[in-house]
Amino acid sequence: MSAQPPRMMIFIPLTHAAARAIRTAGNTDDELPGFAATGQLIKAHDYRPDEREDADYAAQVYASVAGLAEGDDDRRLVLAADVPISRVADGRADVDYGSIQVRGLAWQDVTAVFVDEPAAAVAVAAARKAIMAGEDQQLAAILELPAVKALDDHELLWHTPDENW
Repeated sequence: MSAQPPRMMIFIPLTHAAARAIRTAGNTDDELPGFAATGQLIKAHDYRPDEREDADYAAQVYASVAGLAEGDDDRRLVLAADVPISRVADGRADVDYGSIQVRGLAWQDVTAVFVDEPAAAVAVAAARKAIMAGEDQQLAAILELPAVKALDDHELLWHTPDENW
């Protein structure tokens, strides 16, 4: 019996159409941007070793905000996936926020789908508009925008990967 390779929980912002396409196909070979509770995120935000769940939640929030610049969905969508660590590389920017890249994704590795409730549509549209109008596209600056901060009033709802989200 061989040992299971090390795995990492990651959070991937996608459009609804892209997530459905991966679910239908069963996988994608595309390189996808995401966020995770990396050592850099944990260090930059002073998380203690017993605060891993908090660091994961922060990575999920950062993914949901970063995903606003993509597509024009009226609700944010973030996949949570437990992937082999060998498929994960550091992100190209925002490393203090846990930015990563994952090479390919198997739908069977998706553990949850987080989506805004329909009532968040107006706030999501306002946040997207503020991001697009902003000069600084770094996540640190985006997180400080009032319209993005207003998204704190809208928690992402948890769904199983096979549900209708």
